[in-house]
Amino acid sequence: MIRAYKDSDIDDVLNVWYSSTIIAHDFIPTSFWEGEKDAVRHKYMPVAETYVFDNDGEIRGFISVLEGKEIGALFVSPIHQGCGIGKALLDHVFSIRKSYTLHVFEQNHKARGFYTAMGFKESSKGIEPTSKFPELILKKIMP
Repeated sequence: MIRAYKDSDIDDVLNVWYSSTIIAHDFIPTSFWEGEKDAVRHKYMPVAETYVFDNDGEIRGFISVLEGKEIGALFVSPIHQGCGIGKALLDHVFSIRKSYTLHVFEQNHKARGFYTAMGFKESSKGIEPTSKFPELILKKIMP
C-alpha cells in the first residue's frame, strides 16, 4: 500500500535509500554515501513530500517530491526491485500532478532505462554539485 511518509519511517526509509543507493551508484565510493546519511535525514526528508510503499509494516520503497515539481528520490529495496513498486510510486505521484522533472546520474544505466520506459525524456545535462558526477535532467508531462 502506498501511504504518506511519517517521521517514524525515517530509519526504514534510510535503510532502503542506503542499500539501494550503494548498488545503483557503484561508480561513487561508498564513503560518499555514508557522509550523505545525515543530510538525507536532517535536510532532505523534512522538506520533501514523501510517499512510502508499505507492505504490512515493511517499507519496500519510497518516492520524494521537492517543491511539488521535482522527483528528488525514488528508491526500492534491492530485494524488491522488479516487482512494480517503482512504477506504482511514480503512478501515485502522477495522479497528484501531471508534470515532473528528476535528476539521474549519467552512469546509472539501470535507472535511466527505467525512467525511459516510464516515459521520461532527457531535457538537459549537468554536473551533480555534491558528488561532481555527470547527471541528466529528465522530464515527463502527462497528457
